[in-house]
Order: sequence, then structure tokens, then C-alpha cells
Amino acid sequence: MTLPKKTKSIVIVVAVIVVAIVGWMYFSKDKPETTGDLLSEQQSDSVIGKELLATLQTIRNINLDGSIFSSSILSSLEDNSVVIVEEPVGRPNPFAPFP
Repeated sequence: MTLPKKTKSIVIVVAVIVVAIVGWMYFSKDKPETTGDLLSEQQSDSVIGKELLATLQTIRNINLDGSIFSSSILSSLEDNSVVIVEEPVGRPNPFAPFP
């Protein structure tokens, strides 16, 4: 089903108008000023620095207990590792032609 030429023209004009309105709304948003960005970056750096110091203080307060390494449960674990047999290496240059 094809649309008449007049209907196609109307659809194209409406689409162009919609795209223009959306573009205008997108590009006309208020942009923050450069000096405001610099100030907010300095403030955010200060906040990040305070959070980092608080986290560092929390980490310093952690005490590790080494008694788990002398636990009977840990010593009762069995080693189920598999020995990997070394295989012969191929040609030095796998892309070289065969002799």
C-alpha cells in the first residue's frame, strides 16, 4: 500500500518538525557555568577525601585473628590437586612452511 504524494509530504513535514522540536529541547537545556563546575569539583574532592579518610580509619581498626590457621577443621582438609604432565612443544614457528 503506497501513500499518495500529498500524504507523504505531510508525514515528512511532521517528522521534520518533531525532530526539530526534540533537538531544540535537547540543546536548549541550561548548561552549568565553568566556574560553577570548578567549584563543585573542589567540593566533591573534599567530600571524597573525607570519605577516604573515614574508610582508612575503619580499615586501621580491623584486627585479624590468626587462630583459623591452627584450626582442626582447616588441617583436616585434603589436597585434591591434579599433577599436570608436561607435553612436548610444537614447532618454533607454527606458520612456517613444512620442510
